[in-house]
Amino acid sequence: MPYLVYEGSVLDTVLMNRLDGDAAGSVKVLVSNPLYSHDHQHVIIPEGTVVLGEAKKIGGAGFGQQRRMAVVFHRLIMPDGYSVDLDQFHGLDQIGEANLASVIAFKKTSGTGSNYLENIHDYVLWFAKDISKMKYRQPLAEKSDNLLDTQYTGRDELRELAAYKDPRFMPGDMSSQGASEGGTYPFPYQGVDFRLPANTHWKASRPGMPRLSKAARLIGIGQRLRYRRYADDFPVVTFSNSWDDTIVSGYSDPKVYVVQTSTKVIQRCILMATDPGDLARIIREA
Repeated sequence: MPYLVYEGSVLDTVLMNRLDGDAAGSVKVLVSNPLYSHDHQHVIIPEGTVVLGEAKKIGGAGFGQQRRMAVVFHRLIMPDGYSVDLDQFHGLDQIGEANLASVIAFKKTSGTGSNYLENIHDYVLWFAKDISKMKYRQPLAEKSDNLLDTQYTGRDELRELAAYKDPRFMPGDMSSQGASEGGTYPFPYQGVDFRLPANTHWKASRPGMPRLSKAARLIGIGQRLRYRRYADDFPVVTFSNSWDDTIVSGYSDPKVYVVQTSTKVIQRCILMATDPGDLARIIREA
């Protein structure tokens, strides 16, 4: 077990030779940090190991086409001369991408009083074996009081007078990119013809726009027509790749390891990539 390198392990390397994007050629990289076993007790790939591979151009060179390179690594040469056949390990797939789903920055501390820029984030590198087949479940979170106070700043007077639901709303964009014959036209609202920005169309359909008007879901702000997005329309929001709610105190998440990732981060990663009943293998690397 200690001599296994699990799929998804990241090897820190530096390029030793120049790559020419117009031609195929050999690739040589040098391991800059040792790769340890899962229990951090054994060095599997030591610092100074040379990794050999081949690069080839993928895609045409026509106008507007992005040039890509595929890299295939085939051999490790350790500092002591020991050689390992990698069996054509693909560093990039055949369209020149690394199946990187996302780089997630999560907050680990509120700050330590450094004299320089505070390092308050760690990162999760999310790779897939085949991103086209990757399982993904959108994580959701309840709307925070800070979000409601800072973004839902509009007040619906009718809701306030009638004490009906939450009167707070946020003016949302009513236009989408790209002009279209059926969706780009001036829309009359409260005696004003509201026009769209250049090269856009209304998000709602032609029958849908009058329905939004009758439902008092539209509001004119300056020269633009906006959508009233009420605070109680949806109780949750989606996540991006920046997580600022992951600081956990030592009392609620006691230290077990010297280097330890917040349980909340691990939990969210599992929820994003699995369904109930799935088997998940957690690999800890210090």
